[in-house]
Parts: sequence; C-alpha cells; structure tokens
Amino acid sequence: MTSAMIGLLGGAVLGLVNFGILRSVADRTEGAKPTSQQRQVANIMRGMAWADLIIFPAFGYFIVPMIYE
Repeated sequence: MTSAMIGLLGGAVLGLVNFGILRSVADRTEGAKPTSQQRQVANIMRGMAWADLIIFPAFGYFIVPMIYE
C-alpha cells in the first residue's frame, strides 16, 4: 500500500469522525424549537461536516506522500 493510499484512508477516517461530531453538535445547537439564528448556525455546521468528508481525504492523499517520501 502506498503512502498516498494510507493518507487517503487516514483522512477518510478523520473526516468520518469529524462528520459525526459536527452533525451531533449541529443537532444540539438547533434544539427543539430553533430560532432562525440557531437554524443558520446548524446548517453551516452541517455543510462543514460534508466538506470535511472531501477535504480530509484529499489533504491526506497529497500531504502524506510529501512528508514520508
């Protein structure tokens, strides 16, 4: 397995963990009767959670080979 693939898998794991955490925090931020500001903050957090699923594996794929090769 190449270092790029190891970085990709590591980034994917970190992205999935961060996805779960951000979604959980967004749900708690929104609460039972959310105001418009709470809803907006929760939607931003959910968007960042999806972005993490793309950004972390991509960074791992490109950065780990730069460091270890």
